[in-house]
Amino acid sequence: LVLKKCAVIGPGWTLEPREKEAGQQELTDTILQQLQDMSGNFSDDLWEILSALEWGFSLSEKIFALDGVAIVLRALKARAPHDIDFEQDPYGTVSAIVQQQARALAKMPPQKFVHFIHNHAFANPYGLSDLRAAYRPFWHKRNVVQWCTIYMERYALPTPRGTHPKNAPADK
Repeated sequence: LVLKKCAVIGPGWTLEPREKEAGQQELTDTILQQLQDMSGNFSDDLWEILSALEWGFSLSEKIFALDGVAIVLRALKARAPHDIDFEQDPYGTVSAIVQQQARALAKMPPQKFVHFIHNHAFANPYGLSDLRAAYRPFWHKRNVVQWCTIYMERYALPTPRGTHPKNAPADK
């Protein structure tokens, strides 16, 4: 998975306007400047967003700040996926992100997050991990090694065999 992440981040990243319309390049330059001015390194944030390869999805909270008269993006803070749930409407759209916190559940609006889903299908907000394909061989290897160890312990020594003299009394 590290190789995949390095292949994405290694060549560097760029931001280009979707269409060559008036004002699009200006907007692109503004967003690019905000990404470069964020606290930390945007490549590190991309690395954390790519944790979706391991977990199936990643959530990064968008932190905004007031800069003079403009609201600007200051940071992206990744959330651990362990205690995250999603509330969905009947059509599969995420309506709330629910996180188990110290004492209670916290419901948060999905607009506050960058929600990257890896291998998503059928409105599944959890996605599918790349490690899912490796789980079955991992399970077999771990258990077969354990079973072989038990077998070797049981049959490593010959079966104990005892003898007694033919004329021995029954009480001995």
